[in-house]
This record gives sequence, C-alpha cells and structure tokens, in this order.
Amino acid sequence: MLGIIKEIYFTLAADAVSATFEETVKVLDDYFVPKANIPFERHLFRQIVQESEETVDQFICRLHQRAINCEFGENKNNYICDQVIEKSYSSKLYQKFLEKEEALTLDDLLRIARSQEAVDRQLKQYGTDQVNNQLADKVNVVGDKSDGNTRSGKGKKCFSCDQEGHFSGNKKCPACERA
Repeated sequence: MLGIIKEIYFTLAADAVSATFEETVKVLDDYFVPKANIPFERHLFRQIVQESEETVDQFICRLHQRAINCEFGENKNNYICDQVIEKSYSSKLYQKFLEKEEALTLDDLLRIARSQEAVDRQLKQYGTDQVNNQLADKVNVVGDKSDGNTRSGKGKKCFSCDQEGHFSGNKKCPACERA
C-alpha cells in the first residue's frame, strides 16, 4: 500500500525529493480528497430548513457544517443569518427577526432566538399546567357520585330533548322517542 502511495506522489510532485512534509500532504490531499461542487453545495445549504423539534442552536450547527463546503469565506455568518431568518420553523421568531431595523449579526440572531424559544417553552408549560388544572376540576365534578342517583338517571339530561330524569340505559326518551 505504501508503495502505491509513493508512486502516486512521485507522479504528482515535480520536486518530490526536496519537498517538506506539509507540501507532501498537500499534494496527496489534492489528489485524494474529493472536489466539492460549490454551486451544488450552496444549493444544498439553501435547502436546509429548521425541523419542528429542533432548536435554533441545533439548526445553526447544521448550517455551519454544510457551509464548510460552500466557500462562503468571510460572508459565511451573513449567509447563515439569512438562512435562519428565511427557514426558521417559528413564525413568531421569523417576525421578531424582521422587526429589527438594523443588520443582525449571528450573535444577535442567536440571542433573540434563544429568548423566544425560552418564552415558548414557558408558555407551553404554563398552558399545560392550566389545562391539567381545568381537567382535574372537571373530572372531580363529573366523578362525584355521592348522591347515589347516577344509576337511576336522576339529574342527567337527555342529549336529544334536554329533559332530566329519563336518560338511563336503554330507556327511550318519552319526549323524543330516542334511546
């Protein structure tokens, strides 16, 4: 194997005898490392969208990984900012980005996104707690069988005619003749 690599190297390098280690590695990397199709890599970059359960930090990490092959140079963070603004999952976050009048840096964008994600998590938790409390109250009311009249149908209303006392088992409603 080493012999094959030497042959390839001597074929590629014009001055193979006096080359430094770094020059040798560069010649071999240029030969063995696959070449990136820059327009295609940029196309793939522009196709990346934030997934519904993905945080903005995770989304930006994926964008950074894809941007490696895009050769954006010093504009890489600007392209990532544009992609985050355009392809973010949250419409609230998208609106917050667009509300800013000045140019956003990637750090500004991350700060805004982290803040909005924290608020969304808190609102979701608050909403869940509130719904659970309401359900617990309703379950307690419905589950109260202390009067013993639940089997006889007293206190219950017919779904069809809204009269009390005759909704039980297979009995027919005298007003609407439905079971």
